[in-house]
Amino acid sequence: MLQNFKYSWLCLILLAGAFLRIVPVWTHPEKNIGGLGVFGDTVAFMSTAENLVKGAGFSSAPDGSVPSMLRPPLYPAFLALCLWVRGWSPDFCRTAQGILDAASVFFLFLSARVMCGGRWKNAAGLLAAVLGATCPYLIFFSRQLLSETLTVFFMSIALYLHLKIHRSGRLSLWALAGASLALAGLTRPDAGWMAVPLVLIHLVLLRRDKKKALRPALCMVLGFVLCLVPWTFRNFTLFGRVVPFAGGNLGLNLYMGTWEESSLWMEQGWKFPPDSGPPQEREEVEKIVLMLHKSHAMTGGSEMFELDAKLFDTAKKRILQDPWNYAKLCILRLPRLWWIDPYKKYQITEPGALPILVYFILALLGSALLYRSSGGLVLVPWTIIAYVTAVHLPMHVEARFSLQGMPALLVLASGAACLDFSSLLTNVYRVKTV
Repeated sequence: MLQNFKYSWLCLILLAGAFLRIVPVWTHPEKNIGGLGVFGDTVAFMSTAENLVKGAGFSSAPDGSVPSMLRPPLYPAFLALCLWVRGWSPDFCRTAQGILDAASVFFLFLSARVMCGGRWKNAAGLLAAVLGATCPYLIFFSRQLLSETLTVFFMSIALYLHLKIHRSGRLSLWALAGASLALAGLTRPDAGWMAVPLVLIHLVLLRRDKKKALRPALCMVLGFVLCLVPWTFRNFTLFGRVVPFAGGNLGLNLYMGTWEESSLWMEQGWKFPPDSGPPQEREEVEKIVLMLHKSHAMTGGSEMFELDAKLFDTAKKRILQDPWNYAKLCILRLPRLWWIDPYKKYQITEPGALPILVYFILALLGSALLYRSSGGLVLVPWTIIAYVTAVHLPMHVEARFSLQGMPALLVLASGAACLDFSSLLTNVYRVKTV
């Protein structure tokens, strides 16, 4: 009876989450850029998806004549599936994305139950589901034709598997945990490299039996690598480079990270603001960026690596000239990563700071209790959050980049809140019985 009650509530939460994501798509259709929205990346994603449907291969060039490796393959493949089912309909893609995002809530429910354990696991699971279903950041970006929603879906699965493997001895789960991170990386490259710190954390959690820790870790690495083989082989065959996810814009992102603050942003036409550097350097960089942008849009191929290397060298010189200023900028970008959208035209619709602050406060207040009750599993979601923050702050930042860490934060907040409430009830009971 109790089980049916729990899953009845979960179904209602999932339906409410889907409602909050899908209905605005129907009631307020997107009008910018022919229904594609305001993000420039969307145009490249949809162009690649169209080429896939036409059988022209993975290319963002209008005629599909030049193969690309700038962006990883899974999100364009998802859009291509939507276009194949319905034809050209950006709102249908958004609807499918909304359903997928709502499905992520189910894995938040499972993750919180595994991590919290004990008599509060069901409450923690349902609270995680509520937080996921109503999360304004997830809802907002589920309407944008960007790879973040699909990344969140794979990261939700990965979080559950990376918690579950410590409650189960099956090696197949370890392989699936590695594969889930590879899939996240094939949607958004930075998510894939999260495998490195997570493997290390798992070894720490299994430190009491080092011999038994080796086999699961190897299974995780094997699952991770096998998922990357087809795409890596394709890139090496076409471009002569080992590119497991995507590449060609590290220099640009690092250069922008040497001057971006909490809200500073490039002007239209790829013009850098005066604060970004000396006039001569700025003009030279703008020329490289324009060539790089053309290379991105037309090919996404090997040409961009040479141009990007020049930007990387420029960024390195700027960092070495004034490392303290660069460190200060990294700290100032923290709000920009987790909730501030740097584009002024999005500030009206972009969610504010209050929800994310509530999530972090809940997570921090109960983490000590959660660490003891979970047997250290709380380190897994905190590692994900720390990785997302540490990897993005040194470079160009947008609020959507932190979304891959949102499942971990919501699960932490729900588990910690339930244990805090449990501790409060226990202390009240003790006071009454004295």
